[in-house]
Amino acid sequence: MLDRSCRGIRHLLFVTVRDLRPDDWPAVEAIYREGIDSGNATFEADPPTWEAFDSGKLREARLVAVDEGGVVVGWAAASPVSSRAVYRGVIEHSFYVAEAARGRGVGRALLKAFLDAVESAGYWMVQSSIFPENTVSLALHKGADFRVVGRRCAIALMSYGPWAGDWRDTILVEWRSTKNGQRTRPECQTEPMGKDTGANASGNQSDSAQTWDEVDSGQSDDIENSLTAQGTSDRETTREVTRDEAIEAAERARIKRSGGTGGGGGGQGV
Repeated sequence: MLDRSCRGIRHLLFVTVRDLRPDDWPAVEAIYREGIDSGNATFEADPPTWEAFDSGKLREARLVAVDEGGVVVGWAAASPVSSRAVYRGVIEHSFYVAEAARGRGVGRALLKAFLDAVESAGYWMVQSSIFPENTVSLALHKGADFRVVGRRCAIALMSYGPWAGDWRDTILVEWRSTKNGQRTRPECQTEPMGKDTGANASGNQSDSAQTWDEVDSGQSDDIENSLTAQGTSDRETTREVTRDEAIEAAERARIKRSGGTGGGGGGQGV
C-alpha cells in the first residue's frame, strides 16, 4: 500500500519506507531489542511477542525503512490512546532505528513517511513520551514540528539497565495534523508556558510545562563541548553542519560520566 523512497541527508544512505509485514518481525524485534538495551528508549524490559504487537498496533501506521539491500533498518508503529470514540484521531507512536543506521538520515525519512501515513489515514494528533536523556530522539521530533506539552516528573519506575530502581521523567510531545481535526487555538500552536507557572492553556497545572528551549538547555553545554572538539575556527558553520553528531557525542559523554551503558536515540516508545 505504501512505498516511498527517501534519501538520507548524511552519508547518502538510500532507504525505502513501506508497510511492515509479518515476515519483518524478526528484524523489527532485533531493532526493538537494541533500543531497549540502550536504556533510553522504553520502560519495557523486553520486546512483545508478534501476537501482542500485531493486536496492539494500528494497521494504517506500521512502517519499516529498508536499505538498498532490503535490510530493515528502522520501524514505526502506533497505538490508540483511548478506546473512546471521541479520541479516535489521537494516537501514540513508537519509533526505532537500527544502531548501524543511526545518524544517516533514516530517522528523518521514516518519521516523515509515518506522519504522512497517519495524516492520510485521518488521524489528527500523534503523541509520544521520550526520556530527557534521549537527546537524539528529542531533536528529531523537534525537527518534525512536534511541540513540547510538558515534563512528566517521576512518572514510572525503571526496572532494568543503568537506571534500574530510578523513578524517571519523560517529555510529552505531540504533533498536530494541519488537514484533519479542528484547527488549534493560537496558544496551542506554540510551545506551552514556561516553568514559572507550569500552567497549560486551560489554566490547569501540568506536571512541569517546558518549552523546546528549556529541554535543549540541559544539553547545550555538552553539545558546545562536542562542537568545540571538532577543531574548527568557524564555530557557527560547524554547529549547523554537525549538530546531530554533536548531540550523539554529548549523550555518549553523559552516559560515560554516569557510569551507564548504551546510548539514546535508538528509539522511543516509553
